[in-house]
Amino acid sequence: VETVQGDSFAKNWQKRRSFQDVEIEIEQSNGSRWFSCSGIWFHQKDASAEYFFDTQQNDFLLLVANEITRYKEQQEAVRMSALRALQAMAGGIFQLQALLNLIGAAYGILSRKDDLGPELQPLNSVLQDALSKGRVAMENLRNSMPEVLKEEKQPTNINESLRDTLSILTERLLG
Repeated sequence: VETVQGDSFAKNWQKRRSFQDVEIEIEQSNGSRWFSCSGIWFHQKDASAEYFFDTQQNDFLLLVANEITRYKEQQEAVRMSALRALQAMAGGIFQLQALLNLIGAAYGILSRKDDLGPELQPLNSVLQDALSKGRVAMENLRNSMPEVLKEEKQPTNINESLRDTLSILTERLLG
């Protein structure tokens, strides 16, 4: 049930309250269609001949519905692109961290050697420099990730989550 001004649509309908920009999804076999609806109630006396002496007033709803399906599809495409970009960025951070761990391990092994000969000194310096610059790059990548916002607990649409997951992983699953 769509909500309008904090009450359910049915309550607003019964109380003849106007509403504005209520988004409604109509699911069909070939996909969903979205509409942005606004409505204003007005009263009009019945002008038919049978109510000439006994005036009767009727309530009418002037409803304006704009189809916003294309806008919603574009919104969804942008959301999925952002989700894919975040997934790729998180994967890149993970891979960079694994590489930094290897460099750190090699640097640690060389640093613990007491008799590090002159031929290994340049390698040790290069590893130390690579480790230092890699950590700076890693920190920059982590700082560029969006913050995780604390959200109120709310119901989750499992179907939507499953659809998003399948949409992202379809190429991998079929490949």
